Amino acid sequence: MTNQTQLKNDIARIARKEAKVLIAPLLKRLAVYRHDIAALKRERGVLVRSRKAIVKGRSAQASISLKEASDAYSADALIALRSRLGLTAREFGLLIDASAMSVYRWESGKGRPRATFLAKLASIRNIGKIKARKLVAIAQGG
Repeated sequence: MTNQTQLKNDIARIARKEAKVLIAPLLKRLAVYRHDIAALKRERGVLVRSRKAIVKGRSAQASISLKEASDAYSADALIALRSRLGLTAREFGLLIDASAMSVYRWESGKGRPRATFLAKLASIRNIGKIKARKLVAIAQGG
């Protein structure tokens, strides 16, 4: 390698190193912005689903307090509720705007529903099979 080629390679290496130092804070800020955007999208989704529920005549939130809902939750009670309504985990998830995987985790005791889901669980505790089927059909868009 000639001296000129070596010098060119050294300059390129140093330039890349300096650029990395200058870009690092920008990448950190970008990650924070992406996190904020994702949170806003989740919040928007909740608001859209609440609006749809209100328009369709369903209550967006239960009229039970969070403390009562939290105390009433148990994995066994959730299994009993789902089997009483005759729903699959996927259908049950549609009913409360959760994924089927979340329902499985809650039933197996590997996870615990968040406050919003506890309120939704409390609100559907006293519905029957027919009403549950209708609500699932609405949630599926049919």
